[in-house]
Amino acid sequence: MKNLNLIIDAPIIISGYLAPYFTEEDINYLLEHINTGAPFTLDKSQILVGTHGQYTPAIGAALYYVEKFIQSV
Repeated sequence: MKNLNLIIDAPIIISGYLAPYFTEEDINYLLEHINTGAPFTLDKSQILVGTHGQYTPAIGAALYYVEKFIQSV
């Protein structure tokens, strides 16, 4: 995760079947462990929890094509 944070400057989205069960304590735990020894730390606002359960990755992947379609209309 530390190397990925250096390469990609984007929020981390946690999604899938278990996303609805993540609590604030879980996010704080992840944030603490990600930032340990990292030269560039993550802010709490950069960790997002998906709200669409198992369909979050599919929705995110489809957004490109939806936007492309809207621009063509």
